[in-house]
Amino acid sequence: MRELFIDGVQTTRMNYYPPCPEPDKAIGLTPHSDTDALTIIVRNGIYQSMKHRATVNSTNERFPIATFHSSNLDSELGPAPSLIGPDNPANF
Repeated sequence: MRELFIDGVQTTRMNYYPPCPEPDKAIGLTPHSDTDALTIIVRNGIYQSMKHRATVNSTNERFPIATFHSSNLDSELGPAPSLIGPDNPANF
C-alpha cells in the first residue's frame, strides 16, 4: 500500500460559505463520495464510501478545508488482495 503513494499527488480544496439569509434555497455541495485510490479502487465495492455534503446556514460562515492523497501517476491500481477471491473477483 505504501508504494502506491510514494511520489503521489496531494491536493487541498478550500471553500468559503458566507452566512446565507435563506439557507433553505441554497444548494451548497450535493451529497457525494470523494473519489480517490482508497475510496474507489482498493475497496472493490465492498466498503461504501462515506457520503457527505456541504450546507450553509443563516448565522455562521464556514471555511472547510479538505486534503486528498492520491496514488502516484505510474501506479497500477486494483483492489486490496484481502478483498478478492474465488467468490469475490476484482471489480476494478
